[in-house]
This record gives sequence, C-alpha cells and structure tokens, in this order.
Amino acid sequence: FQTICRILDKRTGTSVITNCLSIIFESGSASLVHLTKENIVDVLNILLKNIDKLDELLDPVLFICNNQNIEIDLKKRFLLKNQIPISDITQIENQELWLTLLTNKTVSPNWENVFSLFSYLENQLTDEFINFLNEKNIARKLSTQKIESIIDSDKYEVSNFFKQIAQKSAIT
Repeated sequence: FQTICRILDKRTGTSVITNCLSIIFESGSASLVHLTKENIVDVLNILLKNIDKLDELLDPVLFICNNQNIEIDLKKRFLLKNQIPISDITQIENQELWLTLLTNKTVSPNWENVFSLFSYLENQLTDEFINFLNEKNIARKLSTQKIESIIDSDKYEVSNFFKQIAQKSAIT
C-alpha cells in the first residue's frame, strides 16, 4: 500500500507517506479510489499498524467517519493518529467522534466548532473541553475571530457558555 502511495506522490523523497488516502482520493484514478473504498477496513488496519501519525485531508476523513461499515473503535484509532484539524466537525455525523477530535486537539479552532461541542456536551465545560480551550494556539486563534453570528443565533446557549467560562478558574 505504501508503494502505491509513493508512486502517486510526486514528493518521493519522503521516507514515510502520511497521507496515503488523500493521495489516492485525489489521484483521479477511479478504479484505485473504488478499490480503496471497497477495502477500507483492511486499508485502515494496514495504515494504523504501520504508520505512527497520519496527515489525511477532509475527504478521506469524512468518508471514514461517516461510513457505516467501519466500526467506531477503528474510526477512533484513525482519528487519534490523524493530525489534520477538521474545519467543521458537524460534517461528521457521529457526534461521539467529536470527543476523539477534541482529545486529539484536531478540532479546528473556530466558534462554530466550539459551540457545537458545547451543545453536544449538554452545555457543560468538561475538563477535556477546558484543556482544549486553554491550549495557547487555540485560544489565540479564537481570540482573533468574530463571534457575532454565533451570539445572534438562537442555535446555541451562548450566555450559558460565557457564564460557565466566567465561573471556571481553570480557564486561562
């Protein structure tokens, strides 16, 4: 499988290809994409056994996360190895996987994701969520983003979120 990735990858100087699925999905080879998708469980098991970290892009990540034929534990193992942040976690249908992204800190820091997580966590700031929010890079990125569209929306309990933030001494 890694041989296929090296053939497809124009940057063959890399010793370990960490985005095999992305390369295949973007290859333009319908038969290779079909073969990979049809055998995705075997492919994932091979990748996870042989590669310590992955850098898969959104299309293969969504295919795996939203695929009903893949066991949840295999999806979680994949997400824990993947290093590319997900820009919109709501594209992942199984919200249980959102916690794996949170643990791995591969949730793209934007207010929509923050409030989607807050809502999923039943409007509670868990320790893991606080750790995510306290991460320097995440806090910095959130501090530069406008939040007006979220505040004006009835979709989330914004006031409850900020009330809990004010009450938590663990938020830095």
